[in-house]
Amino acid sequence: MVLGINHETRNAIHPHDGLVPLYGDWYGCNMANILGFAYLVYKDAEKRGKNGLLWGLAVLVPWLGISFLILYLILREGGQLRLAK
Repeated sequence: MVLGINHETRNAIHPHDGLVPLYGDWYGCNMANILGFAYLVYKDAEKRGKNGLLWGLAVLVPWLGISFLILYLILREGGQLRLAK
């Protein structure tokens, strides 16, 4: 073993070798979408006089964020849109 490289398994075929770069691209796009949705929910909630930080962070919660996004879209209709001065 030289410099921590195991030369016996270095050339072994890994079952996910072809998918790792693709997975990295999808992960980056997914994170960008989640952050974008959280930002849009934050700005919309602030305009409607609701707690934008709370709703924006709720959308960021892993696996539950989509539920909070749908819940926000249902509940936001009751709020009044405040015009910027």
